[in-house]
Amino acid sequence: MCVKVLSLHVSMKKQILYTVLFLLSVHGLIAQQLDGSSLMGLRVYDIQQQTVVFEQNAGLSLVPASTQKLITAATALETFGPDYRFETRLYKVGEVRDGILYGDLWIVAGGDPSLGSRHFAQERMAFLRDWVASVLAAGIRQVNGGIRVDVSRFDDQVVSPYWTWEDLGNYYAAGVSALSVFDNSMELTLSSGIVGSEVRIDRVWPPHHGASFDNRLVAKSHQRDSAYLYGIPFSGQRLLRGSIPAHRSTFVVKGDLPDPTQTLILNFRDALHRAGVQTKAWMLPEAGKRIDRFEMQAGAQWLHTTSSPPLRELLRILLWNSDNVYAETILRQLAYYAGSYPATSKDGLDYMRRFWQSRGLDLSGCFWVDGSGLSPLNRMTARGLSEILVYMQSKAVDTNALRLLLPVAGKEGTVRQLLKNEQADVVYRLKSGSMNGVLCYAGYREKEGRIQALVVLANDVETASAELKKVMENVLRSH
Repeated sequence: MCVKVLSLHVSMKKQILYTVLFLLSVHGLIAQQLDGSSLMGLRVYDIQQQTVVFEQNAGLSLVPASTQKLITAATALETFGPDYRFETRLYKVGEVRDGILYGDLWIVAGGDPSLGSRHFAQERMAFLRDWVASVLAAGIRQVNGGIRVDVSRFDDQVVSPYWTWEDLGNYYAAGVSALSVFDNSMELTLSSGIVGSEVRIDRVWPPHHGASFDNRLVAKSHQRDSAYLYGIPFSGQRLLRGSIPAHRSTFVVKGDLPDPTQTLILNFRDALHRAGVQTKAWMLPEAGKRIDRFEMQAGAQWLHTTSSPPLRELLRILLWNSDNVYAETILRQLAYYAGSYPATSKDGLDYMRRFWQSRGLDLSGCFWVDGSGLSPLNRMTARGLSEILVYMQSKAVDTNALRLLLPVAGKEGTVRQLLKNEQADVVYRLKSGSMNGVLCYAGYREKEGRIQALVVLANDVETASAELKKVMENVLRSH
């Protein structure tokens, strides 16, 4: 096993101490508690000293899981800036006479993942009220045409072909398009009786979710959520399998929205009707088909713009909640920025690689197939991810932006259960990544005004999760 420990311009005694701690905590703990087939890549870099503290298997290509989101977030910060906002615009096309719009209402999608998002809006339909108010302000009391949607900014391959079948249909693997709404997910409110009985579906939100359910859920004596949905985008059929705890009057699980565009159109129509704006019946767009592109023309008039929160807030959700919809949406926004139309995931990945290579980073051994890390086919090296973290803390436009967006271990986000009761003068800001057989952490360690970039990627792990967490905590503390 190759271990590299470099001088930090400290005494030889301290160098020896670093080495001893590292060997004991990493070699000993991993050898004793991880299966012999497990692989781990580590790198710790002191940013002030511009020195590698230690590295082990730092050039090994490993599955990064959701630590992949750090690359997407870092690229977006450098490309757009932390204050950038994405927009969804509403237009009317046609003449208004006697309160009747002889034409259409157009929604021009700008790739905002936060429209009606549970992460930002207490009242998730509030944006629709703003749209309706703008229609009323334009003197429209009846729409003689329809609601049309331009979603041409992104391509129509809404889920990655590299994601696994068992993920599709679940909320965390929801499809991504230029028009996202309600996090592209639906919430099922369930109730259960005695052990072994069928679980009931009492409510599904949002309205017009477009799904029908083959419900095979059963009640069991455990206390965890073991319910899974299976299905593909644009098909409303969803299979529910697994179980939820018995004797629950309310239990909520989430799945993907089969077709967010149609869900939005129908909910906007309902909001117009409630406000007294009459609409003629019109055909909904065929599922999965892009609508024709909006172009300004005679009779076209802007009505309203809904802006996303600043990019920094979107990235905070991406990093704290490990939100795949946000990650994949921002990946396509990077492709659009680079001139891809319609923007594709592949073009976004090509842009990210070019971006970091142009800054002199070593990406050998790094192969990316999505922006979220949901695919088990992604590969990253501890060295490559470390170099991106170091760049963001030393050469970025805002050298604190990425670090301060990461959740604090022991307190926040997906790492709130990690490194609890840590010393008060030590702060770990980390992104976690996990899937079957994979556990990774990457981010920064702050102590006494000094900052280190940390990357730990563990693959092919069979150790029980509680034991593995202890191992990883000792690895993170070992330097």
